[in-house]
Amino acid sequence: MRLPLFQFAKCSPALRRLPLVLCLAALVCLAGCSGKKEPKATVSGKVTYKGSDVAGDMFFVGEDGKEYPSPITKGAYKMSTAPPGKYKVLVKSLLGKQGALQANTGVGPLRDVGTKDSATMLNTATKDQSGGGVSAPPKYGYVKTTDLEYELKEGKHEKDFDLK
Repeated sequence: MRLPLFQFAKCSPALRRLPLVLCLAALVCLAGCSGKKEPKATVSGKVTYKGSDVAGDMFFVGEDGKEYPSPITKGAYKMSTAPPGKYKVLVKSLLGKQGALQANTGVGPLRDVGTKDSATMLNTATKDQSGGGVSAPPKYGYVKTTDLEYELKEGKHEKDFDLK
């Protein structure tokens, strides 16, 4: 049985407010969906050391200390999660026994961790047994010692890093 529209006024006050509440809820949902998305930058390229492809991981570390990782596979990387800005670039390799030692310590990117002796112990330029490339020199694994910097700009870009 249908109620005529004029009988809607005879309903309870809560039921009379239902259309208004539903309209407000829809407006809130639509306003949330139309928010600005944070701009993203995409950068890809090659990482080499003495002419050979590097294997491992690359980290873009922002001025606020936030890290944006990217795996390096056969010398190639692609990072597309960071917002535009200035970054220090870290390159670390988990190759052979040195990589196993680093992985067991639970240490993330090699930034300001341990001593110079532990840095020498990790990531010497040795050939990766999987054939994926060579490891990076230890200085590129620390924020304080890396000389790699890059300014990400909105959009897609290419940047190759030739480690010395």
